[in-house]
Amino acid sequence: MDSVNGNGRFELTNKTHTSFTIIGYPSGTGQTPITVIVYRDSVKWVNE
Repeated sequence: MDSVNGNGRFELTNKTHTSFTIIGYPSGTGQTPITVIVYRDSVKWVNE
């Protein structure tokens, strides 16, 4: 599932029974994608 708005593009990936991953691609040149894994009771920022 993808979504686009003024801030950039977002993807939901790696959907499992216990978690899913959100990858955000900020708008603008040279921006680093942001990856977050969402669990039932916590959130893990992958590229802090």
